[in-house]
Amino acid sequence: GLRNFGNIVQSERQHQRAVQTLLQTYRLADPTAGKRAGEFTDPEFTRLYQQLVTQGARSNEDALKVGVLIEELDIADLNELTRQTQRADIKWVYANLNRGSRNHLRSFDMTLKRQSGASAYVGTYQPQHLNQSEYDAIVYSAPERGGMGGMGAGRW
Repeated sequence: GLRNFGNIVQSERQHQRAVQTLLQTYRLADPTAGKRAGEFTDPEFTRLYQQLVTQGARSNEDALKVGVLIEELDIADLNELTRQTQRADIKWVYANLNRGSRNHLRSFDMTLKRQSGASAYVGTYQPQHLNQSEYDAIVYSAPERGGMGGMGAGRW
């Protein structure tokens, strides 16, 4: 029933299309092809998915904490992946995905604080994949504009 989750669905679909475009461009197999939500080839992802779904189902606050955790993990992963590539098209997609994750993190963090009655300047979540100053720099900054519009196979 929280708007955060409904609003992010469309954005995540757009992010998936961007990554699928990269997979097609570089002729890589799509690891999600033929799989349902929560089904992964890596057992560690399956375990994490099940753990987070169970945790998020307990309460709205827990669901928001899972949302924050996922976005935080995405940001940390995208930062590392960006350092590992020199390809401009891949960096562009990663930068857009990262901006989206930062915006999602802000949204989840703000709603989590509101739900828990915490002050806007009091943390209700301890970062696990970013250091506190990186986390604070994101959640206390303005939403970022931009998007991945115009993504087409081979168009950057």
